[in-house]
Amino acid sequence: MLVTALLAAAAGAGCSGGSSDSAIAPGPPDLVAAVTATVAAGACIGAPVSVRVYDINGKSLANDSVTWTPHTGQGTMQAATTITDVSGVAANFWTIPVVGTDTLVASATGAYTSATVTATVTLTAGSMVKSSGDAQTVAVNATSAALVVLVKDGCGNPLTGQKVTFAAGGGVTGVTLSASSATTAATGLASITVKPTTAGAKTITATLGGLPVLTFTMTAQ
Repeated sequence: MLVTALLAAAAGAGCSGGSSDSAIAPGPPDLVAAVTATVAAGACIGAPVSVRVYDINGKSLANDSVTWTPHTGQGTMQAATTITDVSGVAANFWTIPVVGTDTLVASATGAYTSATVTATVTLTAGSMVKSSGDAQTVAVNATSAALVVLVKDGCGNPLTGQKVTFAAGGGVTGVTLSASSATTAATGLASITVKPTTAGAKTITATLGGLPVLTFTMTAQ
């Protein structure tokens, strides 16, 4: 889960001076070019990011301030600004909550250019729990209260657009489900109802990807 700005971009034209580093006067700083990476999240999306600041001769600039600015709504930084080390590298930590393509701009003091870091984020479900509707007692041929599951991403945020499959438990008969699947809303909730057609103990399972299967119990009478 790394989004790292690689240390490669063209510097501007060189200036006059000796061949040794000590003889080269730092010019206006420049930054690395855009980098694209993919971040998949089953856990909370936290991406270390770094850029290198250098002068027009390609010499790394230490102790320069880099400002980090995610596009609106596309995450937060551990620090608004960081300082380059002796190698000219400034590092930070980007928490990305938004599915899709997210963009972060890094700019250095007096720099000709800014570095743009993009991340393509795919959120996957981190957990699914029973929210309500378990252990009901329902009259035969009556409709149960909703069986509700809550799906969250690895950051603990409700996750929308996840298709949860519901089915009668193994060997269970005499139940009619309102639907065989339900998709989570913005709240992370998905639900169905059940109508038992015969008396007795019933179980209904809820399944989502590789997460543990949830089992709802019901007594029909």
